[in-house]
Amino acid sequence: MRPLSSPVYEHRLLGRAEVAIGLFFVIIASTLNPFDAVVGVFIVAPLFTAILYYALFRRVARSAVVDPAPAPTTDRADPATYARRLR
Repeated sequence: MRPLSSPVYEHRLLGRAEVAIGLFFVIIASTLNPFDAVVGVFIVAPLFTAILYYALFRRVARSAVVDPAPAPTTDRADPATYARRLR
């Protein structure tokens, strides 16, 4: 079995991709209607983030802290492997 790539690299790459996609949509929204884009970014997004955190993520985060996964081994793949696999 081949070694697994680190979840840290996967989440960092996924986070960067999501931020880039989000910025793309904000730019498109701001060209169509700047007021709606500002309301969406500064009011709706934080509101939904807080609702999701208190409704779902807090419970999951607490259970992850109470029963942590075993420590990872040092047998890891090259960080660029995930990016190549994703492409």
